[in-house]
Amino acid sequence: LFGKQDRGLVAAARQRYTSVDFLTQRRVAENVYQVLFDYWSWISLRGNVAATERSVGEARRFEAIAKQKKSFGLFEDTDVLAARANRLQMENQLADAIRERENSRGRLLKGLNFAETVAIESGEAVPLEGTGPAREAALATALERRADFRAAASEVETRRIEVSLAKNRKWPELDLLASLQLNGVNPGYQDALSEMVQGQHPAYFFGTEFKWNIENR
Repeated sequence: LFGKQDRGLVAAARQRYTSVDFLTQRRVAENVYQVLFDYWSWISLRGNVAATERSVGEARRFEAIAKQKKSFGLFEDTDVLAARANRLQMENQLADAIRERENSRGRLLKGLNFAETVAIESGEAVPLEGTGPAREAALATALERRADFRAAASEVETRRIEVSLAKNRKWPELDLLASLQLNGVNPGYQDALSEMVQGQHPAYFFGTEFKWNIENR
């Protein structure tokens, strides 16, 4: 009725565009979240390396003290071996921490689309978790702002419009038709083109077209 099908198709296309837009926002947010996660992981692992380095220094100092006390007869060989084993263990932990830090840094550079040679530095530490909103309010806000949820809602609205259009197509359709054709009827090619542009031989057509859908055929 008065172009309802055409308007409905435009509305459905607009809803699909909105759905794709929300999904794009969701993908962008996921990428941003991953980069932020890699960033704070890198900060945390960097702090872990610093703490492990201090532990290695203490282990080396303890080993040196154990050797000195052994020379004075205060420590046994087993005490020195235990101090050495502790130092080796801490050095292995430091190597693992450095490897994890570098792997995290590589993931961060990849997420930022930076080259491996780019130097990145930051003096920030991992922030302490503050008091947030209540769980119910946080979940309500999260659902309201989730782009994939809103995209699904937009897709549902698209389906609703399509169902309405499908029901509308069951009704009979009556269209008004009209056309205007300019004919160049002169046998000469150049004269025919000139007459076609000038509209000296117009042909008009007016009419109606009636359609009726036969269901269950």
